[in-house]
Amino acid sequence: MNAHEPAISVIIPTYNQADYLATALNSVLAQTYRGHEIVIVDDGSTDETAHIVRNFVMARPRQISYVRQPNCGLAAARNAGIRAARGHWVALLDSDDIWLPDFLETMLRLLHTHPQTDVFYCGVQFMDAHGIDLPQVSNQTAPPHQMYAALLRANFLIPSTIFLRKMALVGAGYFDPAFRRLQDWELWWRMLQLGYDFVGTEEILVRYRVHDNSLSADAVGGQRAMLDMVEKHFGKEEERTPDWPWDKIRAYGGAFRYHALNALQRQRDWVSCASYLRKALQFDPALALDVSLFYELALGTQPLGYRGSIHFLDMEENASEIEQLLYRLFRDPCPAAVKSLHAQVHSTAYFALGMAAYHTEQYALSRRYLPDAIRIQPELVRNRKLTGMWLKSLLGPARLNWLRYLRNGYR
Repeated sequence: MNAHEPAISVIIPTYNQADYLATALNSVLAQTYRGHEIVIVDDGSTDETAHIVRNFVMARPRQISYVRQPNCGLAAARNAGIRAARGHWVALLDSDDIWLPDFLETMLRLLHTHPQTDVFYCGVQFMDAHGIDLPQVSNQTAPPHQMYAALLRANFLIPSTIFLRKMALVGAGYFDPAFRRLQDWELWWRMLQLGYDFVGTEEILVRYRVHDNSLSADAVGGQRAMLDMVEKHFGKEEERTPDWPWDKIRAYGGAFRYHALNALQRQRDWVSCASYLRKALQFDPALALDVSLFYELALGTQPLGYRGSIHFLDMEENASEIEQLLYRLFRDPCPAAVKSLHAQVHSTAYFALGMAAYHTEQYALSRRYLPDAIRIQPELVRNRKLTGMWLKSLLGPARLNWLRYLRNGYR
């Protein structure tokens, strides 16, 4: 590498995000690691974006470059930034998100520990449109050898957390401009199919903004893109046959898993959620034991940014809705393959309800549903997480606080 070339290129695509862009840029300029350039790609903005960028470029002409193009979509904007990038490594930052100051430094430490890895990622803190932290965080990781299977079922990677080798990205074929939604998820599938490794850290290094203008708020567009993505990789939807490979089974199950959660979380539609869930189980019966799926269902229509917290959550109502969902799921005409999953689904659903109630300190509900999960599937008594929650919920908040007090007092 030339001594004057940056090691890292930060790609910031933007479209009519003038209210947030300066904050995102300042979070990059505040990084403890300085060997980076910034490539801003303006995807045809009609607001004050050009004026804001001009001021930054004038102040740092050697560090910040500006690419403007007609509106072509997020995938094309990211690709334009990648083609303009001079660094060997690329970091993605959406123009409404924020990095913590040690994001790049932490990514480089991960690279030093895993020099053969191609993609790194971290956890996020959700914030609202005004930049105020919300209760929800997301810092899920998966071992590299399990990453493909994990991402076939659900996407837990947020683009602003991604740091990756430019040549790996180019080798995989860039983002697919045909996808206006989920283009990042589709690229991760391609990279994993080609054998590129992903390594994550649970550290929270990114603040992810939740607001009405976000592309992620488009429920119908997301569902359509999800099926397009699965069809691109595995062929058109058809009746499952015994010769389907495991990844096609998991991908189609994951597609309708996504539909079910989208219908609930974005459209508040429990009836469609049940219909999509039945289809997901038809494709991938292993979803009957997917506790994370049923945990999301147990949280119901709780808004993004608050999920898993006590805010805007009525567990009594959600429990009633889950009972209705299970009734609809197994109501005739129900395929025999799905009917055979009755016990597993009910047990997993009650486990998830009990866990959601426990995490939000609604111990009476936790005491109701966790034993039901064990009653249906007695082998769950060996699940230490479940039995631990059950025993603690039996103690109740007063005794728990007393025990915590005793434990802390003897430290």
